[in-house]
Amino acid sequence: MTDRQKGKALLKPFQLLGIAGALALFTGFFVILSLRNFDLALIFSGVVFIVVTVVLAMLVLSYKPNPDVPVYLDRFETEEGDEEHRLRVDADAALDDKNAVREEPHCDEA
Repeated sequence: MTDRQKGKALLKPFQLLGIAGALALFTGFFVILSLRNFDLALIFSGVVFIVVTVVLAMLVLSYKPNPDVPVYLDRFETEEGDEEHRLRVDADAALDDKNAVREEPHCDEA
């Protein structure tokens, strides 16, 4: 993974907060122009910022990467190289495989 990709991955939370801030500023600007009430504009902007932040956070949490694609921006290489990623992808693929044989644990009854 290149330094540029790591930088993009590190800036992702700030991009999401930027989107929420931009929507809050737009709402505040719209309220100031329509109602000419600065206090109400601050209240509406704060509410919009919080709601958009929570909605974007929920969307990010619901994201599940495709295990078939080897590289994602939000996956960093480890000190050992790419082996940990390969093992994680194999484990995810095994969990999703409906045809995989799963052995039941043996319990010897006394």
